[in-house]
Amino acid sequence: MNKRAIIFPIFLGMLFAAYTAILGISRQEQLLLEEIAFSGFSEVVANRLRAQNDQMCRYAATGDKSALESALKTYEKTIHSFKVDRGMTDDEVWSRAARLLESDQDGKRVDKPILVAARNGQLKTMLFIVKLHKGKTLTTNEDIFKVRGVGGRTIFHNAASAQQNSKTMFRICNRLIGKKYKVPAEELVKNLGDKKIKVEDITGAIFAKCLSEKDSAGNIALNYEITERKGNEGDVQYLVEKGSNLSLKNNDGLKPLDIARAKGTGIISKKYEIIEKAQQDSPAGYYEKHRKIINKVKRFTKKTKKTLSPNVKKLVATLTD
Repeated sequence: MNKRAIIFPIFLGMLFAAYTAILGISRQEQLLLEEIAFSGFSEVVANRLRAQNDQMCRYAATGDKSALESALKTYEKTIHSFKVDRGMTDDEVWSRAARLLESDQDGKRVDKPILVAARNGQLKTMLFIVKLHKGKTLTTNEDIFKVRGVGGRTIFHNAASAQQNSKTMFRICNRLIGKKYKVPAEELVKNLGDKKIKVEDITGAIFAKCLSEKDSAGNIALNYEITERKGNEGDVQYLVEKGSNLSLKNNDGLKPLDIARAKGTGIISKKYEIIEKAQQDSPAGYYEKHRKIINKVKRFTKKTKKTLSPNVKKLVATLTD
């Protein structure tokens, strides 16, 4: 790593610490300055990147792919000029931008274009973004399945809130996970030596784990599918069958079944029946079979003396974290 890339952010951090001590500014303002100092971006560049991210989110919401691509090029020029000036690698500068764009100037989480596209049911725009960055978000270089936006929501929470194309977006994410982890999953299955476990079982467990991630309110994607969607119960059926963990409580202490029960009659009551039926054999529903695979992988990685490849280690970390 270039020494300038290390020393400059440290110097800025020390400078800002002295500045805040002298002027006695608020803790919130201090945290913002520390964030900018850590990222290495000047305040001017940091604000420019945030503004460009906001602009791309607006285009993603309306499905304006042409404007989105143009805005992305402008954003990448900003990133590139900073990278050259600081002598950083692509990974270094993108990871610093990712940290910067985790929150706005008030410390609140901000959205990313792919999350906005999912929430607005902009299927073609979501696919366009995936194609542009091959499974990365437009502005942070993070895995699209891990990136979080407003309210700590992932792409799955946002897709569940969409009024159209929800199920299709989930199917696409499922296929992307299958492609992304196919090769390391094959290697892992071979090392496990259990003929009952297939590659599809490993990738299916990863998808189930993604569906069961909680946002800041403690909700999984299924909870939004129950409360916010106007569509039929088929989408709920899909999320339940693919392994949403039905035993998880949100911050109000409610499980998916409780939420479906509280929402009354009509389509909601049918969603209740789907969830209730899935819980006949286990409180977690179909997630239980995925949990068994995850636990088996955990036991294997603790005991094995085999040297696993970096890609398999990443897969195991995704599966067991």
